[in-house]
Amino acid sequence: MHRLFTVLIILGFCLQLTAADPAGIEFFEKKIRPVLVSECYKCHSKEKKVKGELRLDWKGGWQEGGESGTAIIPGQPGKSLLIQSIRHADEDLKMPEKKKLTPEQIADFEKWVAMGAPDPRTTGEVSSEQKELDLEAERQFWAFQPVMGKAAPKVKDTKWPR
Repeated sequence: MHRLFTVLIILGFCLQLTAADPAGIEFFEKKIRPVLVSECYKCHSKEKKVKGELRLDWKGGWQEGGESGTAIIPGQPGKSLLIQSIRHADEDLKMPEKKKLTPEQIADFEKWVAMGAPDPRTTGEVSSEQKELDLEAERQFWAFQPVMGKAAPKVKDTKWPR
């Protein structure tokens, strides 16, 4: 019983560590995602040509990074390539290329990375179109059909089956 209690306590701590911070997610949704959509998705999303092999339209994209390496190091804005590129600190890494983000936007990104870069986007299947679901076609799937009774097979030796 003591071991079970210990395991449950450890699992509770693990779940707490992996649970997304609601304040961080809210910050991402209000401050970061709109800038990513308006300024970054043009070149770094599934919908468009991915430049530098970096996708910013899902969490796995920035975790994997691109040709230059990992884009974001959570908790370390100074070491994150994304922060360096939006600051225009490096001549070769200026993003967005045509215009620099506002100082407020850059500060928001720095704060977001310092928070650990909370990002609820767990799938790379981002689409600008909403796929319509055909319910009638889905109802035809075999698992949704009513169970039909079948007659028992005929056997030669009636004593064999029980």
